[in-house]
Formats: sequence, structure tokens, C-alpha cells
Amino acid sequence: MATLLHVDGLSFSYGERSVLRGVDLDLKAGELLVVVGPSGCGKSTLLRNLVKPLTYYRIDTALMFQSVTHGAVLAALDEISE
Repeated sequence: MATLLHVDGLSFSYGERSVLRGVDLDLKAGELLVVVGPSGCGKSTLLRNLVKPLTYYRIDTALMFQSVTHGAVLAALDEISE
């Protein structure tokens, strides 16, 4: 499959506060990216940094934010792995 998005060593800081450090990512056609983590860990910052260049090049992007519990995440992962 063709690589739609390749990120190598993405880092981002808010002033002196480093939020993202050395993020690597390859997203291929047909794949779905799910970002899960506790509040304040950098999920939204990561997604904003991924989408900003795509909108510059006028590539259609979609983001969905949903609040889920840890149990719901585990249940979804169980379904995917079956």
C-alpha cells in the first residue's frame, strides 16, 4: 500500500515546555489512526501538527474527537484483534 503520511522525528514545544519529542509515524492507504492517552499528553497537539501541512496542500482530512473510558478502548481493541 502507498504511504499517505510519513512523519520522522516530529517535535513540538510550547515555549520551554516540550510536548512532542521524536514522533515517527507511517500511515498507509486504508489505515486508520487512533490516538489515545490521558488528558494533557499531547494528542491534540500531535493531530494539529499532522493536519496543518495537509490543509496547506489542500488534502482532505477529518478529525474526530470522542471521550471514551479505558474500558471502552480495551473493548474496541479486543474487537479489532479478533
